[in-house]
Amino acid sequence: MGNGNQIDRPGDKTFLITVNGRQRQVEREELAFDELVDIAFDDPARGPQIVFTITPGLYSADGGIPS
Repeated sequence: MGNGNQIDRPGDKTFLITVNGRQRQVEREELAFDELVDIAFDDPARGPQIVFTITPGLYSADGGIPS
């Protein structure tokens, strides 16, 4: 339901995430591992000997690290 002339559509919602200490906006609540790697690095190396890790954390509603 929209307000005035604004119409809410699926996909209009964005989510603020923090990757490598930088805030990014994404359009989906769930992302694949490879998508997160692509967000984290401009041109990530790929291959059987390359390892990436994700550490989930607790963040505030605005995507920042709570104090």
